[in-house]
Amino acid sequence: MLFPKINMQTEKYVEKIEVKKSLLKALLFTPKPDAKKYELKENHDLVMRVIENMNESEIDYSIGNDLRKKRYNDLDWKYEKKVKLSDMGTWPNMQSLDWNQEALDLENPSNRSNINLTDKLFTLGSITETAERINEFNKEKLPPDLISRLNAIRKNIQFIMPNFPLILVPGGVIRSDNSQTGNNGSSNDLDFRPTRFDLEDGNTRGVAYALKGITHAPAYIGYKKE
Repeated sequence: MLFPKINMQTEKYVEKIEVKKSLLKALLFTPKPDAKKYELKENHDLVMRVIENMNESEIDYSIGNDLRKKRYNDLDWKYEKKVKLSDMGTWPNMQSLDWNQEALDLENPSNRSNINLTDKLFTLGSITETAERINEFNKEKLPPDLISRLNAIRKNIQFIMPNFPLILVPGGVIRSDNSQTGNNGSSNDLDFRPTRFDLEDGNTRGVAYALKGITHAPAYIGYKKE
């Protein structure tokens, strides 16, 4: 398959192993929330040295999830410096945000039939819409780990954004069928608002960017083979 014509100054074709390395780097990069900038760089460089010494089979093994690996292997890829966050659909089960914990009784799923789900879910739309919902929600009722991650990313956004591109797949690959997420979630029958892309990796980073007023971010973009 040939990619659409691209702007060579802002876009480039890439091999899938580069994208898989970027995913694994994000999975292995685990600095403390209060890490200094030099500690972030040290952690990043250490992870990169480990990954650069791995072959593709070892990278696939480290990624683990077979469905996820299939998505990466079944697509062709390019890198783009600026992609609109509003074009990126949120992962259905992002950080346990698939249900609004203020409006729904998680211990009693039968209550959900009485709720207007379209109004109550965080993850039916784009990453910018998810950020808007988080911004207006009672922060004390959000997962504490999510708040900690968002704060750490926003604090170090100048380092995080260029070193950890978001990873996107065509819209509908993940969000039209929850089985495609590789999770056992409860969003499979919901009416997701269509987006140009689905976010395969980097949802929390994307939300953190949107909360800072950022509208575009660098990303790897996967295209379906013909």
